[in-house]
Amino acid sequence: MSKIAVVGDLPSILGFKSLGIDTYQVATPGEVVELWPTVLDSNYAVIMLTEPVFEAALDLVKKLEARVTPAVLAIPSTAGTTGAGKRYIRDLTERAVGAVIERKGEKG
Repeated sequence: MSKIAVVGDLPSILGFKSLGIDTYQVATPGEVVELWPTVLDSNYAVIMLTEPVFEAALDLVKKLEARVTPAVLAIPSTAGTTGAGKRYIRDLTERAVGAVIERKGEKG
């Protein structure tokens, strides 16, 4: 089975632990910078970051874009979505196809 990890604030990651997913609690999104080498060294196939953590780690995430693994996903925290994951996927798509793809009536 592939290894999966989730990084975020305690309320947002607690449910993942019961599913057998490795969890890394951070008190502030910025703590991910110190934690990142530990997470990467664990050879996860998928790393899920709550959106506030994802935004703090964006430069680190971008360094992994050319790699097959790990897949890094932004997930909403219990506080709700910031739109960071959607913006990141839109930016990746724009670079790949050279145009912004949106649904009719949808704004970034």
